[in-house]
Amino acid sequence: MGKYMQTFTFMFLSIAFTTTSAMAASAASGQHLHVGQKIANYFRSFGLPDVVVLAIISALPVVELRGAIPVGLWMGLPLTTVLPACVIGNMIPIIPLLLILKNDTCK
Repeated sequence: MGKYMQTFTFMFLSIAFTTTSAMAASAASGQHLHVGQKIANYFRSFGLPDVVVLAIISALPVVELRGAIPVGLWMGLPLTTVLPACVIGNMIPIIPLLLILKNDTCK
């Protein structure tokens, strides 16, 4: 079991570093930004911390975790900060939805 975990971890980290270097290269060359990057720049313009921006992006149905994790790496944050912020941000909309669905007037 340990060998599979090591292989998975190595593959995940290599993909993360490849994505980071590719995004940095595209930003340096002046290519267009992706949707998640545009959203991140929009929320950054309000002076929000990068971790809060990631939580907001991962809560949006358009981008979610698939876009928020690469954006966090594009921002230059470490993977150990990006993953918890994105997972927590993705869970934030669940609480109000459960409370609304529990309400008798919605049934």
